[in-house]
Amino acid sequence: MDLVKHSLALPYAVWLRSDGVVAYCLTGSHDAPVVPVFPSVDALIEADALYRECSDWKAVTGKGLSESHRVRQRASTLTLIEEASGFTEWWWQGDGFRVHVWLTFAEVLRGGARWGVWSRDGDGEKHALAFLAQSRG
Repeated sequence: MDLVKHSLALPYAVWLRSDGVVAYCLTGSHDAPVVPVFPSVDALIEADALYRECSDWKAVTGKGLSESHRVRQRASTLTLIEEASGFTEWWWQGDGFRVHVWLTFAEVLRGGARWGVWSRDGDGEKHALAFLAQSRG
């Protein structure tokens, strides 16, 4: 099973620390940060399962959307899916939609944070669009 799939040009490593924490880092650099991402392998597996399930759902976008910190702040009012969340990645669910915010590569690559919203059906899409409208800056 391919638990960590990426399309970045930069190579990175995924480590399982002795305390069970899953950490990511860039390879080849001696000063690259080792970033704790998930508290356990189980959390990594759960996050991957949600992401794969959402690939069959509809990606929801809207006009004038704000930065990931606003989406994350607004998502904190939803139900956190704890078993699939960690230190730099979080999953929430609303009525027929899910929100994923990940700061992992912002920490590992010193780049930008990302987020995604998916709806299960038309009603979920309506709820997701309302959520996104409230997340605008």
